[in-house]
Amino acid sequence: MTAPWGPHAGVPAMLIGVALVVWALRRYAADLHRPVTDPRKALGLALFLRVAILGSTIVAVGAALVWSLPPLALVAVVIAGEETIETSVVVAALRAAPTRAHDAPTSGCRASQARTA
Repeated sequence: MTAPWGPHAGVPAMLIGVALVVWALRRYAADLHRPVTDPRKALGLALFLRVAILGSTIVAVGAALVWSLPPLALVAVVIAGEETIETSVVVAALRAAPTRAHDAPTSGCRASQARTA
């Protein structure tokens, strides 16, 4: 079963998906070029991946519409959902992580308290 509007909707969807990936690459390019030791690089990479995954999913759904492959659309959406959850957890963890040494929590043991005093 194919929708008569599938090929007509698929090509614009694919173009929108590619545009979204290009936008993400431009938006997060500065973060991706940071040194490996900079914690903002990891956050920028996770944010980029989240948007790129969504753009790639739109491309895959567009291709599924063009070629009348509903399983392709289903697999793309399932993978995108899982990866979006995963990258969102990573982004939340990176945003909550301390960025400087004096922001790091102590473990509560006497040895670490003695070092900080």
